[in-house]
Amino acid sequence: MSTSSSEKTKLLQYKQLSIEVATAQDDDYDDHSSSNRSSSSPSLSSYHNGSGSTTHATSQHYQQRDGTNPQKSACKRRRLHFLMKYFQPITSTPTNSTRFLFLLRGCFVLLGLFTISRHVVQIIWYSNTTSGGGGGGVEQHHHFHSWPTVLSIRNNATADYVNALDNFLYDEMKVATFVNVDDADADGTQGGGMKYNIKIDKDMIEFHDNITVSWNFNGAGNDKDGLKGDLVDTDSVIALYCPAAGTATTTATTTKEQFNPKNFIDAATISQIQSTMLAQNLITDDLNDKIKKYWKIPSFPVIKEDTCEFRLWSRRHTMDTTNANANANDGNSHIMVYNLLATTGPIHIKNGSTIPTTIHLALTTNNHEMLVHFSTGGNENVNQIPMVVYSAIKEDLDNHNNNMTSCQFNFGSTTTYHASDMCHSPANLQEPGKFSSPHLLHSVTMVNLEADVRYYYKVGLLDRSQAKNMLDFENDIVWSDVYSFQSAMPAGVDQTRDGKPLTFLVYADQGVSGYGNGDDGDRVATYTQREVEDREEEEEGGAGIRMVHHFGDLSYAQGASHMWDIWLDMVSRFATSVPLMVGVGNHEYDHVTGGGIGKDPSGVITPGGYNPKWGNYGSDSNGECGVPTSIRFIMPANGNGVYWYSYDYGLVHTIMLSTEHDISPGSEQFLWLEMDLSAVNRTLTPWVILETHRPMYMIEDIAPNTQVGIHLRQNFEELLHRYNVDLYLAGHYHAYFRSCPGLYKSRCKNGGMTHITIGTAGAELDSVPLLRKPWSAFFSAEWGYGRITVANATALLFEFVSDQDGSTKDSTWLLK
Repeated sequence: MSTSSSEKTKLLQYKQLSIEVATAQDDDYDDHSSSNRSSSSPSLSSYHNGSGSTTHATSQHYQQRDGTNPQKSACKRRRLHFLMKYFQPITSTPTNSTRFLFLLRGCFVLLGLFTISRHVVQIIWYSNTTSGGGGGGVEQHHHFHSWPTVLSIRNNATADYVNALDNFLYDEMKVATFVNVDDADADGTQGGGMKYNIKIDKDMIEFHDNITVSWNFNGAGNDKDGLKGDLVDTDSVIALYCPAAGTATTTATTTKEQFNPKNFIDAATISQIQSTMLAQNLITDDLNDKIKKYWKIPSFPVIKEDTCEFRLWSRRHTMDTTNANANANDGNSHIMVYNLLATTGPIHIKNGSTIPTTIHLALTTNNHEMLVHFSTGGNENVNQIPMVVYSAIKEDLDNHNNNMTSCQFNFGSTTTYHASDMCHSPANLQEPGKFSSPHLLHSVTMVNLEADVRYYYKVGLLDRSQAKNMLDFENDIVWSDVYSFQSAMPAGVDQTRDGKPLTFLVYADQGVSGYGNGDDGDRVATYTQREVEDREEEEEGGAGIRMVHHFGDLSYAQGASHMWDIWLDMVSRFATSVPLMVGVGNHEYDHVTGGGIGKDPSGVITPGGYNPKWGNYGSDSNGECGVPTSIRFIMPANGNGVYWYSYDYGLVHTIMLSTEHDISPGSEQFLWLEMDLSAVNRTLTPWVILETHRPMYMIEDIAPNTQVGIHLRQNFEELLHRYNVDLYLAGHYHAYFRSCPGLYKSRCKNGGMTHITIGTAGAELDSVPLLRKPWSAFFSAEWGYGRITVANATALLFEFVSDQDGSTKDSTWLLK
């Protein structure tokens, strides 16, 4: 007997109800009653699918979910009443058909309960893991995280980047037995009867040089005959060691540490090397010659040492002869033995430890200053002092000894950090793929700058004994290249010196090539560099792009400290010309233990940092707890270091906040924000822009993140409304989103601000369902950056620019 049409209708109604109840997440904390909902609020106007076209809310590319319509809310209540009435106990004697119907009803009940419980279980699970302020939040949506190695090695099977934080070869080499190590002479020649040799194609290299490492059989017969099983095959390993064994070094590395075969910088099997070259299009997959005897490295990394060497190892399993109970059939009775087959000997790097690298500019609280950061090799005991030489006349820097009246100089300070400064593992583990020394980090301030003038500068290290005789220092300093920048516009000035409006770029969530298995971070950096260079050329010496703002999730190092140098080397392509103003995100700061007094650079006294029960603030920094960020970047000193600060530039007052720290009423950050907002001179800086990592408003269907947004609004949305903040910029979600104008308390045109999320600088894009919200105006899941043009005191243009072709995918005018 078939189910009646009325029964089918009831079952369909129940199914629809269960879906609606499960997906209705009311994150509008102040609009629980239908009387508070704005009937005039615009609905979601359009969504962008990332291919250049704009689609309406019915787009199949995104699943829209409705949880805000009051009529549907009332409908849900009626259906719940119907549901209670419909599922009354069956008291009559059941027939086969009623038994079937009862089972069918039960299936739908279970399906409905499972669907409803999806978000409930997620919230309970996440709440349990964060209770007690240190459990580590759990997000429903996980991004693909991969930390590329120093030499960007690829997996031989998938061609994906090898993960430096979880590398089977690193782990194997940590516990392996190394033999024949002493057969390499101290000067790097092939001693001890080695029957292989390995070499590179250059006598001296520089950072970013392309090099080729090659190896061949050096004995009688041929290498396929084998050397007691030690032949070069796809399982053999080539490892990079810096500094080279037995060479002088400016670091604290001892001779014993140099010869230690486990102190490598990076390592790869021959098979991985082939896959790496294939992925980089350096070789073709030639079936007749699959095993190459060379390794093309297209760009030698910034190592900050004067020498390096490559060592060639064979590897094989063998019985552990030290174990009396060893069993040939027991895998645990075997050990991995690495036999040294050859070494290149020292490879000399030109000025490797002294040349300035990872140079980047930053503003201070004084518009007549510009801070420059850079790094070199060496250790803290070296008697050198960082300095900068600068002038508005480029030729002065070519021979500034004879032009001291027009060429200015200044000295700075040096610092560094160590594995012991980190809060927990893996960031505090000093081993390949995890912590490695940043060497020396320098900062110098250029002072007494004229407003809005092009300056030229170079940086270097001066021996302190020569600091008193400034006319003789030129020949003893390894200088950087000469770079240029445009000094800051004074507060209140509405145009640049050449009559152009202030323009700057904004974004968040970048990373490096290989983080997320793509090169999108590098591509956004390339487009940013192009914007800076093109507009400089356009302006004929002026600077069109004046700044780049990056509000959190910078390098995504997360304990793989070499990624800081890779990322800074990448962004220095433009950060040598315009100030890079940064804030912290969850991947710079969030930790669950090991912090507290004297450890947390932001001053938080609890060991786990900031971990409210309602938040998903876990261990996303992998133990870095803000240490590298706070030391590598010096931001305007009117708040709390890199965590929160503010500055004026032209008609704009910019505030950087940390949503990874407490910002509830009465907190240190809240009180600072209130003080800062109350002191803004809206005559000089009519535009107030707030930047931070996490948004207040989001439409991505991730329940824990929705809860964070709600609490952020509860904490300080009213304060921002009171002081008429114009624009709220955030990242965290790897997509682009723009709200309706005037958003306040979930209502459009309500005297609030425009909210824009632009976590699109290169990290893996989000791919989750979306919530339909009346305050949502535009969404696009593609990489790119924001460009802000301050036309005047009453008009500001925001544009979202795609990194695919540089086209504008969304724009909006903010008008006063």
